[in-house]
Amino acid sequence: SNSINELNMIDEAIDVFSLCSPTQMHEEHLLEIAKFRPKLVFCEKPPTSNLESSKKINQYFNEAKIPIVVNYSRRWDPSIIELKKHIQKNSYGELCSILGSYNKGLVNNGSHMLDLLNFLVGPMNLVSCGKPLFDHTPSDPSVPIMLEDSNNRPIMLNITDARYYSHFECS
Repeated sequence: SNSINELNMIDEAIDVFSLCSPTQMHEEHLLEIAKFRPKLVFCEKPPTSNLESSKKINQYFNEAKIPIVVNYSRRWDPSIIELKKHIQKNSYGELCSILGSYNKGLVNNGSHMLDLLNFLVGPMNLVSCGKPLFDHTPSDPSVPIMLEDSNNRPIMLNITDARYYSHFECS
């Protein structure tokens, strides 16, 4: 369907929704989608425009028993899944640290980096943040971040300037 408004005319059950509308419309669209009781909803990031709305949507979907997944596609990449297995087995030796860099905003691209790292090494703690760089939109700066994993291993995320080139790298 080209419009969420057209969905009310469909008599068939819809198993999976993929929401790719502008972020400011996500909350409204997700609440509309929930009425169809799908088996799964994929949603582009961020789920809503603010944390409180995202928490509300998450609770609503949990109570309705409708799985909702934010589309961080690297989690389903076979090579990333294989890398995670190698990290867990220490196939390349013990993990000492992680260095990454990104640009084009913490929400736009940095969230992909954070999700990837969370998938690969598990929960992380924020140690510090650096000076934001407004290289994408006024509401989404790129921010250098220092994290550590549960074993206190350093995870450093540097930023580059998206006005010159797009960048996403982790080692």
